[in-house]
Amino acid sequence: MKLNKILWIAVCVCLALLVLAPLVYWKMTEEGQSFREPVNKYSVNTYHDFYNNETLSEVWNKTKNLKQVSDFSRYGNYSVLMSMHIYRPLGGGYFEWFIVASTLQPDSDGVIHELAIRFNGSSFYDSGNITLAKCYEWAHNFNLTPLENGKSVIADFVAQHESFSYDGFVEGSYTVFFPFLFAFNYPNDFGGTVILNLNTGEIMIAASSVWMGTGDLVYPEFIQDVGK
Repeated sequence: MKLNKILWIAVCVCLALLVLAPLVYWKMTEEGQSFREPVNKYSVNTYHDFYNNETLSEVWNKTKNLKQVSDFSRYGNYSVLMSMHIYRPLGGGYFEWFIVASTLQPDSDGVIHELAIRFNGSSFYDSGNITLAKCYEWAHNFNLTPLENGKSVIADFVAQHESFSYDGFVEGSYTVFFPFLFAFNYPNDFGGTVILNLNTGEIMIAASSVWMGTGDLVYPEFIQDVGK
């Protein structure tokens, strides 16, 4: 009788392990899930003389090793856009790398997840000296925005911020790296970078450049004379 009881307990323990083991393994796997590469990784070579492909690779390696990026990658399929923004081209120059990421489909709540990252640098061609300035995260309702509407949002935004010091972006200033609408003016005198997400219709990052001065970070926060 005692032996039967022991066998019965052993059978129950084995059945419990069979049921619980896959759940424990799944939980451990989920928590230890590694970084997932983006579906699309775009880069914009707006300043041809200041960096090369090797530098770009190093910047991306720094980006994907961030915990914020690893966590973001779990939302689902997403795209990334990388660009250099120079606030002050002359006098030694000062620049930042802008990296933006967006999910490609809305989640179950109809939301698009966004991430923007700023790396600042001390010298051109030297990716080893770039350091993380700040990460920004948002979630906006999915709002697929036609190209012309996106351009209008950017034009209105520029018109409302005196940091840009010019009339706006001409037609050739816009490039689509879906879902990103990238607007850029080279600072022959005044210039700037604005990135909008066509999946939300929202600005993700914006900054101005001044050829013989210093530009501002305008959005997602205002910082005057960056790197001065």
